Amino acid sequence: MTRKYLIRDAWALALLVIGGSACGLLYNRRLLQETFFSGPGPAAAPAAMEEGIKDISLAEAKSHFDRKSALFVDARRDLFYRQERISSAVCLPFSQYEKYEGAFEKQVAKDTAMILYCSGYGCEDSHQLAKRLQEKGYRRMAVFYGGFPEWKQAGYPTESSPAAPPPP
Repeated sequence: MTRKYLIRDAWALALLVIGGSACGLLYNRRLLQETFFSGPGPAAAPAAMEEGIKDISLAEAKSHFDRKSALFVDARRDLFYRQERISSAVCLPFSQYEKYEGAFEKQVAKDTAMILYCSGYGCEDSHQLAKRLQEKGYRRMAVFYGGFPEWKQAGYPTESSPAAPPPP
């Protein structure tokens, strides 16, 4: 009789652990995506969210980087920006937009060409940031939909800084 209860309790415990883990993964999906599971996604870019905001590929982003024809804007949280980012990118986290918007608007002209990126496929911060900047009058933006994970995996230039980034 005791063995029967032990087996039943072991199954109940296993189901509880599995259920709790699944709930935790779902709840922390965004964080996990930003840190572990971002990487190469679909071959085709998703449709641009707003008029005037185009999605670009890794090759297009690298071409702009090499020609220095656009300002790269990191839409991820400043913690991730400090850890590692595309070289020469500025920090404008969508989740902390109000903290950075004043300095950004003072230093970046409305006609500046910008490439916005975040944590790759499934992350919408760069699209949301592009929408917000468009509302502020910025018009020359593209979203690099592969984001930082695809850039890093390609072995392209990155940099990091231990201190908090100054507003751009």
